[in-house]
Amino acid sequence: MRSSALLLASLLAGASSPLAVAAPTSLTATMQAAAENTRVQAARWRAQAADATARAAWRGSWAPSLDLQAQAAHRDQLSTIDTPAGAFTLGDRDVYEATLSLRQPLLDLSNQAYGAPASQRVAQAQHQQVLRQQRVQAAAAARRYLDWLALEAQRQAILALQDSLQLRAARVRNQSAAGRALQADVLDIDVAVTEARQQLVEIEANQTVLQQDLIRLAGRPIQPQDARPPDHAAGPIPTPDWAKVFAQRRDLQALRLQREGQHLLANAERASAWPTLGAAVSVIRSQGNPFTPEEDVRVGLNLQWQPFTSGRIQAQRQAAESQRSALDADIGQLQAAIRVEVAEAQASIRTAISLAELAQSGVTASEASRQVRVARYEAGRATVDEVLDAEAAYARQRAQAATAGYRLLTALIAYRLATGASLFEDLSL
Repeated sequence: MRSSALLLASLLAGASSPLAVAAPTSLTATMQAAAENTRVQAARWRAQAADATARAAWRGSWAPSLDLQAQAAHRDQLSTIDTPAGAFTLGDRDVYEATLSLRQPLLDLSNQAYGAPASQRVAQAQHQQVLRQQRVQAAAAARRYLDWLALEAQRQAILALQDSLQLRAARVRNQSAAGRALQADVLDIDVAVTEARQQLVEIEANQTVLQQDLIRLAGRPIQPQDARPPDHAAGPIPTPDWAKVFAQRRDLQALRLQREGQHLLANAERASAWPTLGAAVSVIRSQGNPFTPEEDVRVGLNLQWQPFTSGRIQAQRQAAESQRSALDADIGQLQAAIRVEVAEAQASIRTAISLAELAQSGVTASEASRQVRVARYEAGRATVDEVLDAEAAYARQRAQAATAGYRLLTALIAYRLATGASLFEDLSL
């Protein structure tokens, strides 16, 4: 079993060797890299597409357009006029006509007052989603980063435990050879060393997975370096200003903008039943048609109205209103979820602060207990199992103390993500 564990450790070390060449990267640099990863880029492209759609809607409802039409026709028969002097044919068999028209929308409430602004709201919502996605990706990278550091702290504690056990095993072997210790004590210590090595293999495997996930999030190899949170007193956590929190949450703002867009679309569908007015200037050139001049310039107004559409407009308006109602429900659900996220983050901060306060006292107490157990064992008044339990408890407390700061920093980042605050400022309450 020991050889299998060592073989697995060597394989994992070989698999993770490309990750080890990465230069140490700070937590802030990792978060900034994740805030520009491919998922954020995809959201930004969607926002640019929405911007282009909004520009097209505005230009289609306000900007002039230039049309060019041309046609050619061949007639089998020509019109004739009978006169006392004889019959005369009119026109040519081949007829050509070209029309150049400049059209300017004047009044189109469906698109000008509602449709184009609705497209703008959709584009604004997409930009809010980009900002939210940046924060989500940065926070995800921070969690992986701090999880890796917490595992590294545990690994260092287990390495220290392993070194201590190996030194103790050497002493007990010497005592056993001199008849002052049992061979079973040596075997018990060897088992404890093997268990420590197995824990190291598991921790290193988890670290490899976390580094791979950091590559996915940051887009490049990341080698975490130590990160320490600011000092915090165990005082009360401030009550959130919910109006400010809701204003800072970009995903909530995106839903509100989408709701405004659906409201405008419903009005656009209703206004599509109203008349539209446009102006047009046309230049017509024809050849072979006896009933039209060869060159003609026309200036006029174009009034269009559909008084009856078989219920199509009403159905489309109802669809837009249903979408708006669905977004109202989504907004209410997200607001409730935000309150839960903030409460969970506050609870995590309280827990992390309490653990940080207890960690150091736990290290002191476990160290004192370990020394007492060792002294009792040396005096023959305690078993090696008691010593091993004390060694394991001391290692656990050291790991708890080392990871307490990372837990607090993770909780603070989760709190800022939940409240919509910036993740790149000084992390404080």
